Amino acid sequence: MRILVTGAAGYIGSALSRFLAARGFDLIATDQSPPAPVIGNIAYPQFARSLVTAEVGAVFHLASLVSGGAEQNFELGTKVNLDATRDLLEACRLAGHRPKFIFASSIAVYSGAESFQAWSNRHDLNTLQLLFADNA
Repeated sequence: MRILVTGAAGYIGSALSRFLAARGFDLIATDQSPPAPVIGNIAYPQFARSLVTAEVGAVFHLASLVSGGAEQNFELGTKVNLDATRDLLEACRLAGHRPKFIFASSIAVYSGAESFQAWSNRHDLNTLQLLFADNA
């Protein structure tokens, strides 16, 4: 299965890319800077949509403009965090085979580490195993 990882130069994206590559997945790892092998800016709709091909079976959307940057430049934050996500979702829809779409956010949506810990104690976090059990 080919997997697209956006935000692949970030901390989580690079770790996820290494994890998937080590398990033999065919990977498209992209970010706007190295060490991602596919360099581009998902804020540009044509680039974002070009990433989802017929071979892509899953998208891990990790790219974002984090809180401070999005607050300082609202237009850019909207373009990266909202419009690019919508473009990737539209590309998945147009691909016709509905690849799995995994969207990640920051711990800030839980109002801090304590809230996340309470949430994670109530939920199974073994998502990768569930998503790719047939490829393990």
